[in-house]
Amino acid sequence: RRAGPGGPLVGLRPFRALTDRCTPHAPHAARVAVALARRAGAQAVVVSAGPFSACPVGLHVKRALGVPLVLDLRDPWSLHETGHGPPSGLAERARRALVPRLERRWLAGADHVILNTRNALEAYRARFPELATKSSFVRNHFDLALYAPAPAPEPPRSFVILHLGTLREETSADAIGAALRRLIDRERLAPGDVVLRQIGRTSAYDRDRFERLGLTPYIEVLPPIPQRDVMAELRRAHVLLTLVGPRVVLRIAAKTYDYAASGMPIVSAAANPEIDELLAHRSDNARVPPDDVDGLAAALARHLARFRETGALPEPAPPPPDLSSEAAAARIAAILDRVLADAPRAAGKH
Repeated sequence: RRAGPGGPLVGLRPFRALTDRCTPHAPHAARVAVALARRAGAQAVVVSAGPFSACPVGLHVKRALGVPLVLDLRDPWSLHETGHGPPSGLAERARRALVPRLERRWLAGADHVILNTRNALEAYRARFPELATKSSFVRNHFDLALYAPAPAPEPPRSFVILHLGTLREETSADAIGAALRRLIDRERLAPGDVVLRQIGRTSAYDRDRFERLGLTPYIEVLPPIPQRDVMAELRRAHVLLTLVGPRVVLRIAAKTYDYAASGMPIVSAAANPEIDELLAHRSDNARVPPDDVDGLAAALARHLARFRETGALPEPAPPPPDLSSEAAAARIAAILDRVLADAPRAAGKH
């Protein structure tokens, strides 16, 4: 979606609508979920949200079968950072009042709530104190089985900065472009010396920003690629770039986990200091504030200097096991064990 005519693409905005594209299917999903759970003899129901319309479906299954409910929020809803600015009108003001009430009702009905960052967990416990004894965080993760084997790439002739994923309002072409322009000017780089490879959706807004900065000859835009092909692309870049706006402090860009799986150097422009834990597997990884254009350009310049010295791609580091799907699955399993152990036995409910 676009923020407006000629504007950048936008992502989740809970305060623009109380419903999502799955809401019309929720009644059918609730009936089917109860039938499936009965047939399978389910001992618990787990909702992975969003879409957030799945939360009341999960509550319906819990009430129908008397089994515990775990809400796994992959993004914050009522605490989503897009609610930090002033409301755009009366309708949004009303939604900002309703969304926390709806979410509080869902959270109260859950036996356990999972957030996907430590910051999000702390923020939710502060807003909803009743979560203190029934909440935890399990981060996103990478799954090495989803990537095709990556052949050894040919060393690129240019210094390659790769950004994977959609350019949108909070992943600003303005910020990325300003840092790249600063790097080019400081290092006196010509087209062919450096390329920013953007894999994923872009808008006319992004392309216009790059053109205004004189960056079009330095940008290579590729369409979205299948997940299985991601590793090969990451391994043929000198440095992997992720950037989110300064208001994003409860979330971590999902691409960060793909980047960690590749073992290649990462420069993250983000305000959430929790990301430092995800970058600890390489000493040359770096996080800089998202509005620090000089700092971002300097971080990229350090990787450029290594390329000039060696002419080679960096050697991949081993993927950190703590960020793997196996580690995340073990954490979820431990939560389910606790929830089932604490759940009252509801005889005859199945």
